[in-house]
Parts: sequence; C-alpha cells; structure tokens
Amino acid sequence: MDLGLRSVAVPVFSGSNELLGAINISTNAARVSMDTLMNRYLPKLLDSAAAIHRAVR
Repeated sequence: MDLGLRSVAVPVFSGSNELLGAINISTNAARVSMDTLMNRYLPKLLDSAAAIHRAVR
C-alpha cells in the first residue's frame, strides 16, 4: 500500500470452497477512519463475499 491509504479485503470462495479471489475497499486515510472502514465497510464486503459464495455453485 501507499502512504496515506487504507484498505480492507476479504477472500471470495466458490460454493465448493475453492478460492476465487478477493474483494477490497481502498480509501484515502484522511477521509475515512479505520473505525469507519472496519465497522461500516467490512460488513458490506463480508456480505458481498457471502452472496458470491452462495451464487457460485
């Protein structure tokens, strides 16, 4: 990562638990706190990864 950036990522698995890749959110550290990143955006990433997992069978 570059200085001044924040990022959080989660793995994405297929229905058979094969790793497909990952999804992430990156932002400028001055605009979004780590608390906001972890509490607002990480749950959305986890929900999205779960939806992909259910859809890819």
